[in-house]
Amino acid sequence: MILLVDTSVWIDFFAGRDTPQTRFFKEAIREGAYVALTGVILTEILQGVPSDSGFARLRKDLSSFRVLNPASEDTYVHAARLYRMGRKRGVTIRGLVDCLIAAVAMENGTTVLHKDRDYERISGYAPLKTVSVES
Repeated sequence: MILLVDTSVWIDFFAGRDTPQTRFFKEAIREGAYVALTGVILTEILQGVPSDSGFARLRKDLSSFRVLNPASEDTYVHAARLYRMGRKRGVTIRGLVDCLIAAVAMENGTTVLHKDRDYERISGYAPLKTVSVES
C-alpha cells in the first residue's frame, strides 16, 4: 500500500501534535510503509515555513518521500469532475486542491491519510481510498 499523507497530517506531525492521524503515520513509518505526497501537498507544507534555513531543512527531509504528480491534463479534468459530482449530490468540497489530490491519489492507487473531511466526502461518491482513524 502507498500511503499518501495529506498536508493536514504533515503539519500536525511536524508540529509534534499527538493526533490519531499522526500516531497512525508514525506507526506506518515504523512498519516501513511506502509514504508519498503530491506536488501540491509539498507546496502547502513548504509555504508555511518562516525561515530560509527551516525551509531548506524541511525541503531536504521531504525529498526522501516520493512526490506524486498529475499524470496528464486528464488529471485536472478528473479533479473538476470530482468537484462537480459532489455538487450534483449536494456536497460542497471546500477546496478544489483536495479534488486534485484525490484525483492524483486515485490514478496512483494510493490510500489517503488525512484530517480533512473533504476526502471522506469525495470517497462517498468516488473510488477514493482513505484511512479511517478514530479520534
